Amino acid sequence: MSIEMSEPVGHLKLRMLGVPVVEAGAIRVPIQRVGCTLLASLAFARGALSRRTLAMMLWPDADTTTGLARLRRLLYRLEQALPAGALSATPEAVALSTQAWSTDVDEAFAIVHRMPAPHDMPAFDAARCCAGELALPLLDGIASPSETFEDARRALQLDIERMRLRLLAHLAGALADANRVDEAIEWAARLVEADDLRETSHVLLMRLHAQAGDLASVEAAYARCAARLREEFGVRPSAATERAWQAISDGLSQSHIRRHAPPEVRFAFDAKGAIAYREVGEGEDVLVLAPGFVSHIEIGMEWSGVARFIGELAKGRRVLLFDRRGMGLSERLTGGSTVDLLAADLRTVLDAANVRDAWIFGASEGALGAVRFAASNPTRVRGLVLFGALAKGSASKDFPHALPAPAFDAWLERILADWGGPAGIETFAPSAVDDMPLRAWWARLLRHAITPAGIAAVLRGFRDADVRVDAAALRCPALVLHRVDDRAVRFEGGRDLAARIRGACFVALDGDDHWWWRGDQDAVLSAVERFMASGDGQGTGA
Repeated sequence: MSIEMSEPVGHLKLRMLGVPVVEAGAIRVPIQRVGCTLLASLAFARGALSRRTLAMMLWPDADTTTGLARLRRLLYRLEQALPAGALSATPEAVALSTQAWSTDVDEAFAIVHRMPAPHDMPAFDAARCCAGELALPLLDGIASPSETFEDARRALQLDIERMRLRLLAHLAGALADANRVDEAIEWAARLVEADDLRETSHVLLMRLHAQAGDLASVEAAYARCAARLREEFGVRPSAATERAWQAISDGLSQSHIRRHAPPEVRFAFDAKGAIAYREVGEGEDVLVLAPGFVSHIEIGMEWSGVARFIGELAKGRRVLLFDRRGMGLSERLTGGSTVDLLAADLRTVLDAANVRDAWIFGASEGALGAVRFAASNPTRVRGLVLFGALAKGSASKDFPHALPAPAFDAWLERILADWGGPAGIETFAPSAVDDMPLRAWWARLLRHAITPAGIAAVLRGFRDADVRVDAAALRCPALVLHRVDDRAVRFEGGRDLAARIRGACFVALDGDDHWWWRGDQDAVLSAVERFMASGDGQGTGA
């Protein structure tokens, strides 16, 4: 249908992404919702619509005469609000004057078709903004007056979603090509969020995590893909996706092995078996990290947060990492776990590494073994750093800072029930509850570190442990660090431990994560460095 054009008018923009708005330059034109609905109908048509068709779209329940009368009144109001010539109207049909109008949807589509590169900063920034706009609801707040209108809106919405997916994939790929991998991962994650049933999007995210060297995140991305397909369709990922995941994982594993082969895992032996340990860094000073209730000295270092923390500690010194007996790569437990056994493991590792004396960083449950070792071997400990620790594993009449034994056992039952998944993460790292890569890595570490029966023995040993006498006997410098809102070990337990050690420095840290490498790493590292540099526990800033 041909409509004669009116004279050109000033530029108008119809914004349909989000709440509909008509703009004349920088000025917003006040148009009621029904007017926006009519303008959107004309934009959907990309041409003229007969008055009869428009009346049926906007007022489907009205008879023809009433609908046409309502349309005449609406067109009159629009002509009063809009510049002259904005609408082309004849007795038979109505259209938007194409020389006068543009829409934000058409402008967004034009940006997607150009697909700018990262070096074209203005155009690339516009593309990133466009990706956000394309995520907005089409004609937000406008109810569909008829099935005809809704069909047109649905068709355009599908086009918008396809364009957005194309743009997200382009942004992720272009940023990866420019070696801006962290940014690329962010856009790929949005792509997966936008359409988590499209396997190619998951594969792209896996490849980007591999480019970043993050094996745990590769596994998490694959796990999410598999879970969604199983949940939605009851099927496994396609053979192509399986092959891609396997190739990415194998390639990254080999790369990781090549990068991290030194330092080697070594074994210290005593009469009760072998203890796995490894050394990171070089220097005269030695720092031994006594792990918490679970560890794996290979898988642990695969998480970037752990690797970074250890790398910072190892600047200018040797850091010894070990898996206590029963844990990780070390000898399995044949009986119960005790503080004395952990202290003996410390001694065995120091002897095997030919270390006469060392600083000891005792984390959580590992701190009790560190205190016991320092009290019984005073000449071999230069100083103690105790993080997220307490002096007794369960409450008693004279020690209210821990769970009573029955409550501890109930918590242990919950941990055992969740073993194989990211057990206890809501307690140990509340900030990581929604971090899927970290959850996948933590679950994998637990599965490889120890069996449910083994961890039950370790935690029952912790429940029954008491190093209050040992703490009072300490004569070495001590720094006690504790996060104020720690959910695993009460803050009061850390403060009590510091009070029992003569001359100990107590530092309260912000946050609720129990893991030493999670949260504000720099605050922990700075306190440790100042403490070790002073040599006597002074200068920690506490």
